[in-house]
Amino acid sequence: MSSKGGSYLSAQPGFLNSSVSRHAPIQPSWLQRFWAEEIMHPAKFWGNMSVAWSVGFFALGVLFFRRAGAILLPMF
Repeated sequence: MSSKGGSYLSAQPGFLNSSVSRHAPIQPSWLQRFWAEEIMHPAKFWGNMSVAWSVGFFALGVLFFRRAGAILLPMF
C-alpha cells in the first residue's frame, strides 16, 4: 500500500504548486499590442518622443500666452 507514488493521495512534487502553467498564455489586448509595437518599439521610440515633446511644448506655450498674454502684449 505504501509504494512509491502508488496511492492517489500521495503528494507528488508540483501537484498543487506547479511552477509550469497548464493554461494557454494570456493574449495581450489590442491596446497593449499597439503600445508595445507602435509606441515603445526601439525603432519608433525617439520619433514618438519628438512628437510628444513638440505637442507638449506647443500646449504649454498656448497656456502661457492665455494666462500672461495681457502682460506680454501692449494694450492699444
